[in-house]
Amino acid sequence: MRNAPAERRSRPDVRRSRWLVLVACLALISACAQNGELERSDLVKNPAVALRMPGADQLGHVGGERMKTLDGEQQPFEGYVFGTAASTEEVFAFYTQELARLGWKPNGRMVGASGVELDLRWWCTSKVAFRLGIEDKARAFQPAFYKGKDYATVFDVSLLPYGGTACPYPSPTR
Repeated sequence: MRNAPAERRSRPDVRRSRWLVLVACLALISACAQNGELERSDLVKNPAVALRMPGADQLGHVGGERMKTLDGEQQPFEGYVFGTAASTEEVFAFYTQELARLGWKPNGRMVGASGVELDLRWWCTSKVAFRLGIEDKARAFQPAFYKGKDYATVFDVSLLPYGGTACPYPSPTR
């Protein structure tokens, strides 16, 4: 019977410890969930990803979820590849006008073009970057990708999270 009071005292300590662990876990989960990072599902809902140049054919859909890699974290992205009879200048003019209407700010020609892109432009908001790349259609894709059509311009558009402090944001330009 002498051990009974000691056991009763240890049970509240165990309960209190469990409660503290539970509270700590909930706080950690809450902090992770509210970190403000955009996911692919957020990009899909953005009105800019739905912009379609009149007369352009959708050739492909690209996208990826946030993931950890050996090189670090890969950001989510959402985008499309299009072909059009319009010139490069007409493609840029359409997206410049439509993105401005949606409140996006141009961020110029930036470094970051792939080896098969002829030109690249960026726009931004406080949380998202819009990337438009003009492809070298002879090198970018296999001929079958074009489904038998000869496009004057092949381009891709993508949305990516941006967590910077300014838009337009400072970046090396070419």
